[in-house]
Amino acid sequence: APAALSAFDGDGHRSVLTLSNWARDSGIVMHPSVEWKDNGDEDWGLQLTSNVDRGMVLIQVPRSLVLDSSVIKDEIVSVGHEDNTISKCIETLGPFQV
Repeated sequence: APAALSAFDGDGHRSVLTLSNWARDSGIVMHPSVEWKDNGDEDWGLQLTSNVDRGMVLIQVPRSLVLDSSVIKDEIVSVGHEDNTISKCIETLGPFQV
């Protein structure tokens, strides 16, 4: 299982380097032309540093990190049956057809 996501460094400050290391350690693979961009005010993004061919895969994210309705449902079901939490959540997820 991937480590818990944290963009905070050891001093409690948000750090794009810490986030980048977490992404790499969690199996996220970025094309060599993709790099992190610091927009200031702890606003980060990704940018291309050179042209790439149309259709080129730029970022690969392991399925285990993708949050979709199926993953949410599986997580809820694995939590337990306290206070009808599961039935409430599944009822709410119904429109997502999971």
